[in-house]
Amino acid sequence: MTTLREVYNEHVLINPEVQKEYNTITNRAINLVVDGIKSNDGLLFDLYSNIYFTGSRWDGLQVGTNRQECDVNICFDIQQESQATLKFCEDIGSPARPNFAYICLEDEPTDALEDICDEDHELGWIVSPVLLFQKMWIAGEAYLESVCNVLNIEVDDDIYSFKVETKISSTPWTLTLENENFRKIEIDIVPAIIVHANMMPRNLKQKIKRIMKSIDSSNIDLDDQGVLAISLKTDSYRFEVDCHELERKLLFRKGQAKTVVKLIKYLRNVRKGPLEKLTSHMIKTVVMHKILAVGDDDYWNNLEKPFEECTELLVEFIKRRQISDVIFKSFNILTNKIKDETYLDNMDKALRNINCLLQDGDTDILFAIGVCSFCNESFTNPDGNCDEKALKRHLEEEHDIRTWCNGGATCTCTKDANEMEVCVRALGECNPEDREKDYHCTLCDKILACHDRLVQHVRNVHKERAM
Repeated sequence: MTTLREVYNEHVLINPEVQKEYNTITNRAINLVVDGIKSNDGLLFDLYSNIYFTGSRWDGLQVGTNRQECDVNICFDIQQESQATLKFCEDIGSPARPNFAYICLEDEPTDALEDICDEDHELGWIVSPVLLFQKMWIAGEAYLESVCNVLNIEVDDDIYSFKVETKISSTPWTLTLENENFRKIEIDIVPAIIVHANMMPRNLKQKIKRIMKSIDSSNIDLDDQGVLAISLKTDSYRFEVDCHELERKLLFRKGQAKTVVKLIKYLRNVRKGPLEKLTSHMIKTVVMHKILAVGDDDYWNNLEKPFEECTELLVEFIKRRQISDVIFKSFNILTNKIKDETYLDNMDKALRNINCLLQDGDTDILFAIGVCSFCNESFTNPDGNCDEKALKRHLEEEHDIRTWCNGGATCTCTKDANEMEVCVRALGECNPEDREKDYHCTLCDKILACHDRLVQHVRNVHKERAM
């Protein structure tokens, strides 16, 4: 019987020498682009503070070295130009997001700062996440155009030219670096505002101090906790408040905790379809909840028990349809990401099957390639890889789960025009590319094509009632 440690060493463990080379390329590419952004925009040059490396790559939670992707926040300090405060309140027409806040200026912005600000009838001048993102993107694209979308990067005394393609998806500005000598590298870049202690409302300070006490940290200086307000296009007026540095501290020196996160991520990758929308952040959050509940660092010195109990906790959370953020407890990470109940039902069923295999100690089937998540029937090609077509057909015929041909057996749902998760089964025979989500105004019969238009409609048409 294969042990968890053997699975980890063979499939999850990164090659440190290979990863070191890719880290060098990524770091140098990011620094070139950031310098280019600053050189093409005077305001961003003045506000620039630092680069914050975030996501699985930099948190030590990466699975293998085949996929080279990373997340980066370019951090700006708004208080170099104006005093500001965070204000947590819901926006009319917007889904409940307790971890989102306005950045409100105390005074009228300077002419330069006004480029990234909006004036709100109730809140006064606020920093706009959309305008900040747009300003960064324009400056970045201008820099890349000036170098013909090619970055020359030194690796081991040799210079390699990387072709750069860019795109904007649901949230980040994504750079794709390609050179025939290396795997494709994807870098997701999002601007962020540094949140100083004097910008935080009292309840946020209390949330951070609660976590710091559980970490048993002697450093409770709120300015040192790396709190950022992230500029996301999912909200036109508010920033996502991210306490990523606190999450890193929760996982720091916790024995096998990071190994548990990576093994569950690998299990998700192997099992595919019903688990593919289980994000890395969801998995990490489940383990962080276990860390807070156990409160004993020695618990994490063993691998088998924490892996089994964290998987059981994940099963329980999916069953309850609730994975709460560790900082903002009222924020449900699960249903904020996955709206479709049919997909959640399938995920629940697949995880219960996985839990049964775990209870039986059958790690060979648990981590087997090409195995159906519901009945454990195997579908592999002669080379040992998953037979995507056969698995797809099996899911449809035996479990009534349909997949789109372009997604193969790796996906049982798609995204609509507004990047919302939609179960393919619920769509029937229609083309998912033609489907748009309708946003209904609660104050009249108007139907809008996207959330931003709904918010703008409410502010323009129902201004008095909105107040």
